[in-house]
Amino acid sequence: MLQSKVFDKAALMFDADTTWYSTGETLSAYVDLGGADLDQLRPGEVIAELSSDTAASAGATILFQLKDCDQSGGTYAALTPVQVTTAAIPKADVSGVISRFTFPIPRSGVRRYLKFSVTVATAAFTAGKLTAGVVK
Repeated sequence: MLQSKVFDKAALMFDADTTWYSTGETLSAYVDLGGADLDQLRPGEVIAELSSDTAASAGATILFQLKDCDQSGGTYAALTPVQVTTAAIPKADVSGVISRFTFPIPRSGVRRYLKFSVTVATAAFTAGKLTAGVVK
């Protein structure tokens, strides 16, 4: 899938996940940046890739967001000093092509747990695969 960057299996948040949700639902996963194997990933970036067979109902949009927290089960907040949130991405921009999105991880101020969220808006996505994780 990704040619120039390689995911560390320990840093994957979504691994060709084929589960798509209905309008308004959010799918989230996190990675522990404080683990011994992951500490070298700071700074790095999160790359999300939607497969070329991504399909959705008419008018569907998808939104990606990175948040962080001190605890895996805590309350996640938008990254500071920079919020890492996309605008709603329309179906037409991700259908029929491999779509890659890159989200830089700030050099400092990021807490131990990094959460990547995907929100389906307007109409459901019905097919495709999502791979997302931290790369250096």
